[in-house]
Amino acid sequence: MSERVLTPDGSLVDLNPAGLGARFLAFMLDTALVLGGISLAGALTRMVLPLGVDYAIVALLNLFAGMGYSVFCEMRLAGQTMGKKLLRLRVVDAQARKLTLSQSVVRNVARTVDFLPVFYGFGGLVALSDRLGRRLGDLVAGTVVVQEKGDMAVPTFEVKPWGETSLTRADVRRRALARLPLEEREFIFTLIEREAGLTAAARFDLFEAAARQYRRRLQLPEVDGLSSENFIRIVATALDDRSAAKKKGRG
Repeated sequence: MSERVLTPDGSLVDLNPAGLGARFLAFMLDTALVLGGISLAGALTRMVLPLGVDYAIVALLNLFAGMGYSVFCEMRLAGQTMGKKLLRLRVVDAQARKLTLSQSVVRNVARTVDFLPVFYGFGGLVALSDRLGRRLGDLVAGTVVVQEKGDMAVPTFEVKPWGETSLTRADVRRRALARLPLEEREFIFTLIEREAGLTAAARFDLFEAAARQYRRRLQLPEVDGLSSENFIRIVATALDDRSAAKKKGRG
C-alpha cells in the first residue's frame, strides 16, 4: 500500500514501501556478492602475503566490507545496492528527498542492532510494527526502502525551497504555531489531503482564499512565482510533525 507524504518543497508524492520478502532477497544477493569479494581477496592475499597477515586483512574485510559496500553503492547508485537494483528497490529519505551520506552511514551502522539476536530478528519485528516497514536503522536515519513502479523518478532535490522563497521553515512554523489554533492547522492538512477529490476550479478557489487568509494571519510576504497552492503546502510542511508526531493519529 502506498503512503502519501508531503515533501519539503510542498509537493505530495506517493511512496511504495518495499515488502520484507523483496528486501530480504536483495540482502541475500548483496551478502553473496560481498562474501564472494572477500573470498577472492583472501585468496589473493594468501598468495602474496605472509601467513597471519593475510588472515588479519581478511578479518578486517569481514568487519567493514558489508557496511562499506552498502554505503558506497547507495551513494553511487542513488540509494541502491546491486541487490536492490536487481529487485527495483531504492532507499530514499522518508520525505522522498535524495538519500544523504550521513543517512546511509547511520542506517548501515545500525544494521548490527537490527541483526540481533540472530539474522535480523529485532529488525524484522520493528519493521512489522512500522507502517512503512522500516527497521531500526531506517527509523533512526529517517529513511525508507521503496519499491520502484513504472518510471518512478529518482529523488534529486534537497531542502532548498525555503531559502529560495526567502521563507524559512523555522519562521513559518513559529508564526503558525503562535497564531493558528489547532482547528485551523487541521483545516490546512485536510485541505491538502482532499485536494485530489476537488475540481480544478474548486481547488483553485479554495487555495486562493486560504492563501489570502493565512498570508494575512501569519504576516508573510508574497513571493514571486509561488502559487497559492504551494504557499499552503509550505505552511503545512512547516507544521508537519509526522516524522516526530503523526498527524493521522490526531484525528
